[in-house]
Amino acid sequence: MVKPSNIFFNRIKGEIKLGDYGEALILHDSMSSTFSGTLCYWAPERFSLDYKHDDSAYNIGCNIWSLGITLIEIILGEFPYKDRKGRITENIVLLQKQIGELQTKNLENHLGQMSIADSVKEFIRTCLVTSIKERTYDMIAGTEFYKSIKKPYNEVVKKYAEQYESDKKALEKEKELEQDLSKLKVEPKTSDTDPKKVFEQESFSFNVANVKEVKKIYIQRRSEILEGLYELDDRRLAIKRLFFRSHENPQKKKDRFIYEIQVIKKLNNKSPFLTYIYEYEIKETHGNLYMELMNMNLKELYLAVHKSVEKFPEQLLQCITVSTVNALSYCHAKNIIHCDVKPTNVLINQHGKIKLTDFDSAIDLDNSDKYDRIGGTMAYWAPDLFAIDKEGLRFDPRRDIWSLGITLAEALLGRLPYLDNDDPVPQGYETIKYLNKIIGDNNFLGVEFTLESFRDESIFYGKFARLEYNKTIIQFLSVCLHIIEEIPSLTELQTTDFYQACPKNSDEIYEIARNHIQTHFQETTQFFRPLVNSTVQPAPSSSTQIAAPLSAATKDENKNADLPTHIRCEKLLFSTRKALAKFSDFRKLLENEEKLDYYAKKACEFYTEKLLDEIKVYHHFSKPKGLVIIINEIDWAPNPKKRRNGSEQDAAKLETLFRDLGYEIYQQKTLENLTKKKMLDHLKAFATDVRHKDGKSCIVVIMAHGNEDVVCDIKGNRILINHEIKPLFNGENAEGNHDDGVNFDDQAEIQKLKNSLSTKQHIDGACFGKPKKPDPSQKNPFPDNPRRIPIYSDFFVLYATVRTTPAFRSSIDGSKFISVICYTFYKFAHLYDLEYMARYVGIV
Repeated sequence: MVKPSNIFFNRIKGEIKLGDYGEALILHDSMSSTFSGTLCYWAPERFSLDYKHDDSAYNIGCNIWSLGITLIEIILGEFPYKDRKGRITENIVLLQKQIGELQTKNLENHLGQMSIADSVKEFIRTCLVTSIKERTYDMIAGTEFYKSIKKPYNEVVKKYAEQYESDKKALEKEKELEQDLSKLKVEPKTSDTDPKKVFEQESFSFNVANVKEVKKIYIQRRSEILEGLYELDDRRLAIKRLFFRSHENPQKKKDRFIYEIQVIKKLNNKSPFLTYIYEYEIKETHGNLYMELMNMNLKELYLAVHKSVEKFPEQLLQCITVSTVNALSYCHAKNIIHCDVKPTNVLINQHGKIKLTDFDSAIDLDNSDKYDRIGGTMAYWAPDLFAIDKEGLRFDPRRDIWSLGITLAEALLGRLPYLDNDDPVPQGYETIKYLNKIIGDNNFLGVEFTLESFRDESIFYGKFARLEYNKTIIQFLSVCLHIIEEIPSLTELQTTDFYQACPKNSDEIYEIARNHIQTHFQETTQFFRPLVNSTVQPAPSSSTQIAAPLSAATKDENKNADLPTHIRCEKLLFSTRKALAKFSDFRKLLENEEKLDYYAKKACEFYTEKLLDEIKVYHHFSKPKGLVIIINEIDWAPNPKKRRNGSEQDAAKLETLFRDLGYEIYQQKTLENLTKKKMLDHLKAFATDVRHKDGKSCIVVIMAHGNEDVVCDIKGNRILINHEIKPLFNGENAEGNHDDGVNFDDQAEIQKLKNSLSTKQHIDGACFGKPKKPDPSQKNPFPDNPRRIPIYSDFFVLYATVRTTPAFRSSIDGSKFISVICYTFYKFAHLYDLEYMARYVGIV
């Protein structure tokens, strides 16, 4: 790959050489199996779907194209492909479009800006011809410009190298002079030996020339943290160094560092809960921040704690919460969003002081025009940031509160809180599928269930309840972890029971934190961390004072990336839940035409994606919805005293519920007191009812005596669910006897169904459990008679009580169990599929 960073100069010998063959390919008998390289230097044919790395048609012409792009970049001082904001795009589709525009119209515009000989322009045109067959070595060697190059050229190279070195030294002297003249008085930290002192400090001039670098603490690909010594008073400090090197746009890195400096200046070192910044320094290749040295971060602390105890100390959590909330309150008051709250950015020193650090991702709302990304670490993003439909959400300060909630939850569990012990750490947009579970549990917190019973059912909050963390902590987390529009302000957050119980006195906070640190760290040295191994591999993590890279910290700022189907589904699922969050139940939604239309649009996208991904979904508000059969065995011949009194009220409630949901009741009523034969006859007739072709799902309700695999008729005869009922709904009824199956006259629909089955899809049946798909080894579900279609249905069994415990129902109100089913469905039918809701039905 030819590009400026791969062209090297020897200024002593005057030599120019091409380097970096990590992506090279031998054209004949190559063992290479990649076709990598830097996208923005790719030749147009490399974007083709027909491109193969080992195809002899793709030869040296690819490198000649890269040479042409490199010459434009050298002459103009900028890259020829940029988006509307002047940035080099990372979007492969947009880049391919820009390359096409370069060939058709933009090349001459670039050449017109060059004050160079026409022979050079013609040479560039030759390098950038469309056809790879015309991009040969002989073609460029025959150009006027190439022939005019005089050899040897070593003296010319040495002359320009000497001039470059001279100009560079003069520029550095000029910058040093400007820096000395603009040096301001600051109020840095004194040696921090008294934890009561927060900001009682002397003023003095801080000169970076007096800083000696002692050792490296942490190394990343684009940054490093060092320990330094201010030699005038032996003050220990930290140096955060950010490298500007980039194969595409080092100036962008420098501009981002300058933006961070502007944020730090605005904060003005006035909060004792933010790390103190002594000075900054901007050089050609990197920038330095000289700051207060802390001893560890929250991740190091909680890992040490969880090695010895299962629970994170609640008092210590209170100290961390108060300190971080105060830090964020000060930032938000200054119109600054931190955007990257996470355990590695919460620092602690040996005196118990807890401070927030790292403003690399911060947004100044008074200067947001220059902020062109979402910012932060995706593992700690609020879910809204994965599915942005309003540009302003990334500028909402409440995104920091979500990150705070995840940070505290991580400290409590000792891992990312939405993962189980064996779950792999999600990368990038994969995170949203875990965050959807948190949002789901937040909604069910509103159901009138006790926290004690809820802990056994909640996917997310049950983790904390089972460890017996205080109820106020779980409630505090649930307040932080909502969609952004429902998260309270920091002022409101401080009114919660958990925050009110936290210590507010600085001396008390320092003492509690210091005691816990001394408990879990035997050595009280100036710096707890071991030196970082100089051979440590760089990792994509935020440049903060941390001992090891955060594995979950994956930064991805291209929100328009071509995401896989299941991730698009998760984003759509969040969008639908967010749109419906303010509706108490689906009947209220039906009254709001605008919201219903928006929901229908998002739900349609969701179902389409789910079908592509072969994931079962429940079709909310499809019209018509489908059929429901309700069977209620009230009487009990073997023992009349066991008559199921009150079940008539249960059946009536379910009839009303299903009609409200949009279903049609089979035979317009509940079927009561059936014998085994009649029950099976009705179920078979229901399974083959022609009306199924117009519906999206079907539901079977059988209320009777029974157990795990059995229901009983009124005479006490056992009917096996798995062997006698389920086979009626597995699609086999479409084969064999001509009386079986559903009459289906619409040939277009038949073809559509065939197509869906060819991609392993099936008609939606009942909404519970995993679908039973046809065995591919069996006969074709479309036999010779094309008017028969298979009906599939999914089953699961709900128990009204704990097994072996008698069910209780009132002859007036029916069972509490059915009441909870109806309540839950009314409240959540527009948000979740019924299988998900069913988990919560059994709580009471």
